[in-house]
Amino acid sequence: MRTHRGGRWVIGVAFGLVAPCAFAWGLSRAVWVHPTKQEGEFQRDYNECQQKAAQNAANWGMKGNIFSIASDTNQCLVDKGWQKVKESELRAMQQSPIYFIEWETKLGAVLRTNRGDTAPAVPLPISDGGMFADEFVEVGGSLPAHGNEANVEVANKTDASARIVWDEASYVDKGVANRVTHSGVEFAERSKPQLPTVIAGRSRVTQVVMPSDAIVQLRGRWIHIPLFPLEETFDQTSGRAVLAPGMTPEIVDARVASRLVGKELRVLLPIEIGGAIREYTLVFTVTATKVRATSQTDLEKTTAFTRTAL
Repeated sequence: MRTHRGGRWVIGVAFGLVAPCAFAWGLSRAVWVHPTKQEGEFQRDYNECQQKAAQNAANWGMKGNIFSIASDTNQCLVDKGWQKVKESELRAMQQSPIYFIEWETKLGAVLRTNRGDTAPAVPLPISDGGMFADEFVEVGGSLPAHGNEANVEVANKTDASARIVWDEASYVDKGVANRVTHSGVEFAERSKPQLPTVIAGRSRVTQVVMPSDAIVQLRGRWIHIPLFPLEETFDQTSGRAVLAPGMTPEIVDARVASRLVGKELRVLLPIEIGGAIREYTLVFTVTATKVRATSQTDLEKTTAFTRTAL
């Protein structure tokens, strides 16, 4: 996962460390956890390991030896990636604070270039409806507060059909262009080719797009992750979120604001009409930020981050 140093892509390493503590299975004092598998998969793995352990015991003339079977079963589970932890530690970690970024942004411009043309990009004027328009399309959009996502609207002003070429679209942050996933695409399919969206003449579409790198696997399912500050890391032993030495939430909040406020994010949409491809770039500016605290449990309940498709 990308770890961009501008203030966003440190998020790419977070959930792989937090995920092992997302659910528990087992006795009240000790529980089994796994970085990617769900609760239902524990019973399957446990049965498989127990059968294998019993067969090994029988082969060694120790059929029915519950101590040998239990030991081999536990080792088999460990080999499959399961880890036994104290339930009290698990619950404490689930409720420990995690800090994430919310922001306010403004769409300041939409730029147009013709594919293959080296001429400078042309800024589109604002239309009566508040969108940016040329003789072919009207384009508008916004960035949700939780980040790593954009809402875009495209109106086709011509009589011919238009196509948004998603495999050539980008979410550009700090100069790094990221492949996008858009409305209607399952998160598990994020790396596969995406069909263009067809816009009939004199009609419009709205789409949600997000950088594909902001989609990760958590406990066997694909989810969208939020923005985490660079000052926050995740302890590889406990899974807890940890602020850098000397950092307080207030200091982190100020540092994030100094890094991000005034910065630009861009969404590139290649749109084909009549065989010609024109590239429209939505330019967003960050106007304010806020670092908020939550817990892993509460974060996983947030609708914006628990979707499995757009």
